[in-house]
Amino acid sequence: MADLSKTPPQNLEAEQQVLGAILIDNDALLRVSDIIQTPDFYADKHQIIFEAMYDCYQLEGKIDLINLDDRLRTKGLSEKSGGGTYLSYLVTQAPTSANIRNHARIVKEKAILRRVLRWSDGITGQAYSGVSDLREWFTGIERDVVDMSSCVREKKSPHVTDILAARKVEQEKINSGEIRRFKIPVLDPYSDEPPIPFIFPGFSMVIGGYTSCGKSTLLAQMVVDWCKQGAKGVIFSLEDPQPIKAIKLIANLSDVMQKKILMDKIEGFEDRVKEAEDIIKSWGLLIYDDVRTIDEIMLKVKKHKLQGGLDFVCLDYIQKIQGDERTDYQTLSRAANLMDDMAKLLRVATITLSQVNNDSVRNPSALMGMKGAGEIESAMDVVIRIERPKGENYFLDAEIRKNRIFGETGNQPLAFSRFYTRIERRI
Repeated sequence: MADLSKTPPQNLEAEQQVLGAILIDNDALLRVSDIIQTPDFYADKHQIIFEAMYDCYQLEGKIDLINLDDRLRTKGLSEKSGGGTYLSYLVTQAPTSANIRNHARIVKEKAILRRVLRWSDGITGQAYSGVSDLREWFTGIERDVVDMSSCVREKKSPHVTDILAARKVEQEKINSGEIRRFKIPVLDPYSDEPPIPFIFPGFSMVIGGYTSCGKSTLLAQMVVDWCKQGAKGVIFSLEDPQPIKAIKLIANLSDVMQKKILMDKIEGFEDRVKEAEDIIKSWGLLIYDDVRTIDEIMLKVKKHKLQGGLDFVCLDYIQKIQGDERTDYQTLSRAANLMDDMAKLLRVATITLSQVNNDSVRNPSALMGMKGAGEIESAMDVVIRIERPKGENYFLDAEIRKNRIFGETGNQPLAFSRFYTRIERRI
C-alpha cells in the first residue's frame, strides 16, 4: 500500500509558473494545450484557475487579472482559487513564455507519476484481498500499463483493428455532420467522382506555379466556394495586404474587375459590390498580413480553432515565410512540414501556395520543382501545378501531380472569367 505520510509527486512551483506565464502572455495557453489538461495540476486551486483561463480565452479572447477574477467569482470559485491576491502573486512567479513548455512537461510528468501511484495502490489492495482469476487479473494489469504508457508515447494505436474501429467512428461523425467536408467545385463540377472530391480535417494541399499564373485567383475561388458551403477559414497573406486580399474576394463574388474596385470606379455595379461585401462579412473570414513566421501561424490557428472553430487555413505564399533557421532551405522545409502537421494535429485543411523554380518552368515535364525546398511537395497530400499555355490569355491548366489521398492525377482544364475575377472549369 502507498505510504500516506509521503507527499505525492508534484511541483507546485512549476504549476504556478505555467499559470503566471499564461496571465502575462495569453498565447502561452496555446503552447501548452497539447501537453497538459486541467486534471494534471496537483493543487485544486490551480485546476480551478486553469479551467477558468480556458473559459476566458474561449468566451472573451483574452485572459487578464480582471476578467479571470470575474470569471471565478461568477462560478462561485473565487475563495477556493485564492482570489485576486493569489492571481496577482502568480504573475510575479511567471517565467518567460519561452520556458512554459518545459514547466508544463514537469507538471505532466508529476501527474503521470501520481496516476501510477494510485493504480499501484489499487493493485496492491487487490493482491491483499485475493484474486479469483490470476490470468484475467494480469491481463488487466497489462492493459492498464499500456494505457498509462500512452501518455509518453505515440497516442494512436498501431493495431489494424483499432485503426479500422477509429475509421468507423470517424465515418459516423462525417455522416452526422460532426466532421465537415467541403467540395472543390472548380476542379470538376460536372463529375460525380472528381479527382479531389473535397477537403476535410487533416487534408494538406500545395498549389504551385510561376509568377502571375493565377495561383492567388484560384485560391480566392476556392475560399469563396468553401465559405459558401459554410466553412470557417483563415488566410495568411504574406504577399498581398489585407485590403487587396479582401478585394479579390469581392471581385470574385460580384464579377466586377478588381482594378475598378480598387479605383472606386464601379458606377452601375454598386449594388453587386455591396451585396458581395455583405456576404463576405457574414462569413467571418479572417485575413492576416502581419503574421510572418510558421510558429506565429500555428499559434493563430490554435487560437481560432479553440475560440470559434476552423475548417481551412491558407498560406499565400510559402517562399515569403520567415524563420530563425540558418538557411532559407531549412526555413521552407520546416514550414512545409509544419503546414502538413498542422492539418493532422489541429484537424483543419491547409492550402499552401508556392512558386516554382526556373528549371521547372523551362522543363514542365520535370518534377514539381517548388522553389526553395523539395519538402514542400513531399510533405503535402495533394500537389497541383498551375500553368498558362503559351499564347493564351484566359486559359490555364491545373495539373494534379500528386494525390496521396484519392489517387487520381492528371490535367484539369480551367479558365479565367472575362474580367479575370473568377476561375472556372473549361469545357
